[in-house]
Amino acid sequence: AQHYPALWIEGSWFDTRVSYWEPAKYYAQVTQHQQGSAPILLHTDMSSGHGGASGRFKAWRDTARQDAFILWALGLSAL
Repeated sequence: AQHYPALWIEGSWFDTRVSYWEPAKYYAQVTQHQQGSAPILLHTDMSSGHGGASGRFKAWRDTARQDAFILWALGLSAL
């Protein structure tokens, strides 16, 4: 048990290298052992594979989502 920092855990449904349940298991372990108040979020993309979303605009959306989490976790924006 420890104080974890803010975590964004991400997985993909069609990932052939890391099955979708592996990030879910990691999320369960971290939230069980979290002693602090930092947010721990799990995002499972139901239409992507190991490399993330395909297509320029879908990839940009993924990057924007991750950047928004970082800014929010640092207290630089509100969701």
